[in-house]
Order: sequence, then C-alpha cells, then structure tokens
Amino acid sequence: MKVALNALVGGLLLGGIIHIAVVLLVPLYADNDAWARVQTFDAGMRFRTLPRSTPAGEAMPSLDPLMAHAVCSFNLANGAVRITATLPDTFWSAAVFDRRGRNVFSLNDASTQDERLDLVLTTPVQMAQIRQNPPETLETAIIFERALEEGFVLLRVLVPDESWDAIVNGALDAVRCESGV
Repeated sequence: MKVALNALVGGLLLGGIIHIAVVLLVPLYADNDAWARVQTFDAGMRFRTLPRSTPAGEAMPSLDPLMAHAVCSFNLANGAVRITATLPDTFWSAAVFDRRGRNVFSLNDASTQDERLDLVLTTPVQMAQIRQNPPETLETAIIFERALEEGFVLLRVLVPDESWDAIVNGALDAVRCESGV
C-alpha cells in the first residue's frame, strides 16, 4: 500500500513538473507569434500600413482601434537602420520589438521637438564604427543601440476622428525604413 502511495505521489509530482515545463516552453515553439504575423505584412525594409481594427477582426492582436498602425521589420546584419517620418500633430508612438515580440524600446511624440521622427537602430559594433566618422545627419537623430539582429518597428498614430484618416494615412505611407545611415 505504501509503495503504491509513493508511486502515486511521485507520478503526480513528475506530471506537475512536466506540465509546468510544457506551459513555459509553448511561447518558444509557437508558430503564430508576433514575428510570424509581422511577416505576413512585410514588404522588406518598408513600412506597411496595417488594416484598421474592427469588431470583425484585427490584423494583429490587441491593436487599439483609435490608432492607425504601420510596421517594418528590419535586420541589422546589413547595417544600421534609419526610420524617418513627418507625422501629424496628434499623439504617435514608435516601439521597437525583437524577433520574439518583446518590446525593447519605445518613444512617442513627446520625445521629439517637432512632428519629425528620426530614429536610428544600431548594434554596438556599428555604433563604434559610426562614432569614428559621425555623419552630420545624425545630429538630431535618436539613436537606439542594442545587440539585436532582427526585429520590427510598430508605429502608432492616433486618429481623433474620421476627418484625420487621409492625413494619418498619408503620413504613414511616407514613413521610411532604410538600411544605412
């Protein structure tokens, strides 16, 4: 009887440990993660405006329906990436995500002096090379340096009402995501 009870308790403990391990490992092996969703909209180093969220569905989970969204994936293996935009005089934010969908950096309209977004994404090695001979065009840029190879930038712009649709969409269509500084 005691052997059967020990085997039952041991089996339950082992089953619990295996269950917890599987639950914690699911995000690592999930196929439909943020990176996979971004790749369905990706046009290669170019911002793509995402379809607006509606009650019927959304392009990506948890997007704010009052915001217009654009996404650009990047690969820093080919050099630093520069994101430039002139955005409308409404709230906007830009967030940098790594390949696993973790937010590693964000900024908003309060981070700049005007409606211009000028963000440079670079690795520490690339930043050391840039420091040796810094271009004048980087004087006003916000530089984000991190040992990050791939990821994506999600740009969000508030659309206060329908009259702003054309202004916001025009601004999002003009956003640049270019390799090199």
